[in-house]
Amino acid sequence: MANALALRTQLIPLQGGRLILPNTAIAEIVPYIEPEPLEGAPSFLLGRVNWRGQEIPLISFEAVCGEAVPALNPHARLAVLNTLNGNAALPFFAVMTQGIPQLAQVDEANLQPIEHETMLRPLALCQVLVNGEPATIPDLDALESELLRAIH
Repeated sequence: MANALALRTQLIPLQGGRLILPNTAIAEIVPYIEPEPLEGAPSFLLGRVNWRGQEIPLISFEAVCGEAVPALNPHARLAVLNTLNGNAALPFFAVMTQGIPQLAQVDEANLQPIEHETMLRPLALCQVLVNGEPATIPDLDALESELLRAIH
């Protein structure tokens, strides 16, 4: 019998780590699309990409956290995320991944907080272990706010 409290998630590979997001936060995973650069944009805002007829911003989570933008690799994908802010100007945005996201069903048996988070990235709510492997739960509200500041 399936655990009624299980949550379907995706583990998003990044340079030096992974994000964990509920499936409901992800609109679609698509092959990498070369972005159209935006003049004067901060380094984390890689540009805009056309997704389903809409121009949406593409970001590097690593760069928005103050790290270098990772080099493009052949396994890169875009994770198109639904936004939480209700702003019609930003209903979606994309995050560059460093590989193909992995589906994971999590519950209290395979998801544990990391007690001593010494290297917590900015814009991260916390670090967790999923099946014994570390992952970051991002602060999507803060990430959206940072992105809105960058595009306006």
